[in-house]
Amino acid sequence: MTQLVPAETKVLSLLVLLALASVLGFGFVVVPPVAEQGDAPQYLAAAYHLLHHGTFSEQPIAAPVAPAVGREPGYAAFLAGLMALVPAFGSFTPECLAAGHECSWGVYRAAQWANTALVAGSGLLVYGAARVAGASPVAGLAAAILILANDELMKSRHWILSDYL
Repeated sequence: MTQLVPAETKVLSLLVLLALASVLGFGFVVVPPVAEQGDAPQYLAAAYHLLHHGTFSEQPIAAPVAPAVGREPGYAAFLAGLMALVPAFGSFTPECLAAGHECSWGVYRAAQWANTALVAGSGLLVYGAARVAGASPVAGLAAAILILANDELMKSRHWILSDYL
């Protein structure tokens, strides 16, 4: 196992602080969730059925349904795990997606936080990849900052989409 040199320790510490600031800075910004548009309804319904019925289906109903083919199951499984861990998000039902029955914004906050944390984790991963590839600590930090400070990436983190996973 290689030892970190003092300069690398400082750069790595700075990166961890930037990642934390990114998560906290963007995580506390309350943005209306976008759960009824795009791919979100399918991922949310699939997560609901995985958690409650053990089947993969994107049907927008709460009753048990037959398994079906649909979007990539990874993000739905991630959301199902999050629903199991966070009671507010676990209160989601497919009826939340129906017009006139929308759930409160608080139901989706865990998914928004998770997306924000995944961006921060991506920044740390990019730093590690750059270092493994032979980049200097400063170059690794610069690569990570490009992820952590990416406005396009952060401004859409309120969407319930697989892009972050």
